Amino acid sequence: MKFKVSAWSNGKVANGFRIGKLNRDSCFESNCSEIILRLGTEDIVVQLTPGFWRSCPEIRHPSIREWLEANGFHRWQKRRPPSFDMCKCSANTFVLLDAQVDR
Repeated sequence: MKFKVSAWSNGKVANGFRIGKLNRDSCFESNCSEIILRLGTEDIVVQLTPGFWRSCPEIRHPSIREWLEANGFHRWQKRRPPSFDMCKCSANTFVLLDAQVDR
C-alpha cells in the first residue's frame, strides 16, 4: 500500500515525516508502538510517540533528520514541505520510495 507523507519540522529543524491522520488510521496497526522504516539503504526502528495516536501523526527520529539534511530536503518554503511516497511492506515495516519537491 503506497501513500503520501511530507517532511515535518518542529519550527526549528526538519525532524521527521508527517503521516497524517487518514494514513495513520488506514496504514498503521493501532497496537503498534514502533515501526521499521527503510530510508535509502538503512533500516531504522522508530518509536511512535503517544501523540502519534492522538493529534500529532508524525514519525520522528534523528536518522530521518540526518537523511533530510543529507539529501537537501531540510529547508522549504513556508507551508510547502517536500512530499514523499511511502509504502507499507508488512504490518510494521515501511519504505520511503521517492520525493517530489516544489522548489
